Amino acid sequence: MVYKKAAAIMMALAMLTIAGLMSPQRAGAAILSGYFPMHQGLYWSLSGPEETDARSWAINGDFNLRDAGSVFMMYQGNGRVLCMKQDWEGVRVYAEMTPDTLYLPDKPYLFLPRDIPTEPDATLQDTVTLKIYTSPQKNEKYEQTGTETRQASFAFKSSEELQLGSRQFPDCAVIERTTRRGQNGPVRETLWLARGVGPVKITLESGGKEKVYTVGSYAGSEKNPQVYALSKYFPLKPGLRWTYQDQNGQQRVTEIKNPVPSKIAENMMLTPFEDYLHDLHFVVMKEAGLAMPQKYWNVNGFCQADADQDRPTIMLPAELKPGMFSLSRSYTISRRWPSMSEMAVSDLELVYSSVPMGIEDVTTPAGVFKGCIKIALANMARAYAVQFDVIRVGYIWLAPDTGIVKEDLTNMFNYAVPEMMHSIFDVRLWKLAKFETVTPSPMLSYKDAEKSTPVSPAPAPAEQQKAVPVKKTVSAEGMTWENNSREMYDKALDAIPFFVRPLAKKKIMDCIIARAGDKKIVSEETVLACVKESGESKHTAPILIELEKIRMK
Repeated sequence: MVYKKAAAIMMALAMLTIAGLMSPQRAGAAILSGYFPMHQGLYWSLSGPEETDARSWAINGDFNLRDAGSVFMMYQGNGRVLCMKQDWEGVRVYAEMTPDTLYLPDKPYLFLPRDIPTEPDATLQDTVTLKIYTSPQKNEKYEQTGTETRQASFAFKSSEELQLGSRQFPDCAVIERTTRRGQNGPVRETLWLARGVGPVKITLESGGKEKVYTVGSYAGSEKNPQVYALSKYFPLKPGLRWTYQDQNGQQRVTEIKNPVPSKIAENMMLTPFEDYLHDLHFVVMKEAGLAMPQKYWNVNGFCQADADQDRPTIMLPAELKPGMFSLSRSYTISRRWPSMSEMAVSDLELVYSSVPMGIEDVTTPAGVFKGCIKIALANMARAYAVQFDVIRVGYIWLAPDTGIVKEDLTNMFNYAVPEMMHSIFDVRLWKLAKFETVTPSPMLSYKDAEKSTPVSPAPAPAEQQKAVPVKKTVSAEGMTWENNSREMYDKALDAIPFFVRPLAKKKIMDCIIARAGDKKIVSEETVLACVKESGESKHTAPILIELEKIRMK
């Protein structure tokens, strides 16, 4: 009995302690745990003072950031991405991306503290210096172009009950966050954080003006969410063509081609969806959703294909339900086009995640589209062998019987090796300008491609081989390239998959410069040696065979 009584007392004390911790305010400190939950698939859509003035934040996708480890992404719209971690001190930002700038802090800066003092006029301070990386040449190469000092202060203002329309949010923690960037004036944000929900109201003060945003929807806000069929919102009819207008006024075209039979899977017809980069997404609508068993990358002329064609990558689920987070993961093999033979650097992990955020009307140059589904999505192509990621994160809007009518997406390259700097490939703030049906056009099927591709004759015996004509020396990269050395260098780069090409290019060129020496003369032997040293033999051997074919005999 004594033990049972002691146990009951301890349990009561534990419950009282937990109840105290769950309150946003304690003596001298507020505990914000649970007031801004940070989990995959959470989102917040807030409306502003004007119909076009809205904010939305979504947590979707994670990756390994160099010197930080695994971070999750919060997309804040218009090309802005925060890469974050949560620990016992709060939520911190390890990297920040905007449409044309990458910010890396000297230490992770505070997004929201876990504990915050509640005494009058008490604040929590955080100061950080961020390195600024941009691409002066507007290409894939990002370099440091400056720094920025940023100061932030956090203050607990009160605990309030908030009524927004028919929704009631009791016991909201009101937090004031003031940020100063360099010599710019302060920007003051006041956040009303509801327990288990997150931000339900935000006021933004800057330059003497104030804007107020209130939450319209968030993950879990719909009690009985309707389910929408993806097939209704993503038509796959051959001949459909979408013309989009980007943020710079340029037009981008995507089109569905005639279906083709798969070469590596029996009894499977694939629909080629060609984007503006002329990449071909070979898709099929399956019971699980929109599947992509294969994809052709035009930039480097190779194809990726799921190892198990019967269990392909699911890009979007068959049923779209607001608040329902979906994730698909698969492992693909890179294959040469059009032979579909396996490439040396082959394995890629594909990760597709998405969560529908609700229904909106969308106005585009092509007109007003009612009842569009807004989806937060994140796609990752991970090459573990070379420690490199291609990342896409953001929002798309799907209209009934039309497909994608609006995009707000950021595409990034993430490198684990210190020799390469992360970069922003492009930002898509696209709106549909024209939707039409044209005469379906065929794409080159695998068999047709093979017939149309010249087949190199078998090499003649060594004694019958004719000498390759000697080319004139070429001046490039501040060096003199002898004979066919420059052509060999270019061919080697073309043979390397695009996702490792920047790193391989730097490694090979550094080797060439070192071997060229003070005379700055590049021989064919130099190129062969540097390509051989650039990677494992199983990766470089096929390339070296091709280089030998154009080497001067």
